Amino acid sequence: MTSQRPALNALRIFEVAARHLSFTRAGAELNVSQAAVSQRIRGLETQLGKALFHRSPKSLSLTDVAKAYLPLVQDGLARLDSATEQLFEVADRPLLTVRATAGFATLWLAPLLQDFQNLHPDIDLRVITAAYADDLPTESGLDMEIRFGSGKWRGLKADKLLDVEVFPVCAPGLREGLVQPDDLKGFDLLHVVGYSEDWHSWLRAAGATDVDPSRGVQVDASVAALQMAQEGAGVALARSPLVNGLLASGRLEAPFDFALKLPEAYYFVCPARITGRPSVVAFRNWILSKAHSANQEFSTHGL
Repeated sequence: MTSQRPALNALRIFEVAARHLSFTRAGAELNVSQAAVSQRIRGLETQLGKALFHRSPKSLSLTDVAKAYLPLVQDGLARLDSATEQLFEVADRPLLTVRATAGFATLWLAPLLQDFQNLHPDIDLRVITAAYADDLPTESGLDMEIRFGSGKWRGLKADKLLDVEVFPVCAPGLREGLVQPDDLKGFDLLHVVGYSEDWHSWLRAAGATDVDPSRGVQVDASVAALQMAQEGAGVALARSPLVNGLLASGRLEAPFDFALKLPEAYYFVCPARITGRPSVVAFRNWILSKAHSANQEFSTHGL
């Protein structure tokens, strides 16, 4: 093995390729061709005198030495990024970009953001919304994301924010007609595309036997379903951390006492290599604190 140390750019390419286990997707994130990624990885392997990837026509996997090397590379890159930000953020205000679903961004995050800006006036935030998370967390300058899922995503640091319970909600004027879950058969159910199984799961867990979980109106965002519910257009299935404000204000009511806890949760997610950046640390600590307070409040009051 040569004594020359690997170039920093080669290590960054290795980290991205190892995180995605795909030269094509690594190239997309780095804005270079798949061939350029493959060539640079070959050069790094030659320099190190060890293979880093097992290659087959349909898959890519890390060798044992690469599995041991990857966390060290990620830690080193994170330290370098953190040092760079600490030294050079002073002149240029840091801009943090966070992505979340429209429902989370509008109903939970937006009412709290003024507090973050008051605490950190030197950090600018950009919030973008998307219907679903994808597998390219650093594309288009994206720094952080609020994801709903299991909490396990390759190459990403995930901190649990909020547990999720689902339960029906409706306009106050509709509540009198809803005494038991089977009464839902007389109302339109409001469905959010992508969460089509939620109504089926809740009805089954609540013991309802006379309600067709597939009928009703479908919309592509939870905010739309909740707005329609406020207008009396049907009954929506709400998620506990998102709808708490609407329940507290009386714009929506929960006609039943039963809520179904989901195995998934909301997580704060960011690439492992940037977790040490001061601006990322500030936002992470702040949102974890807000989530802890929300979880404590919900466990105290429930429905």
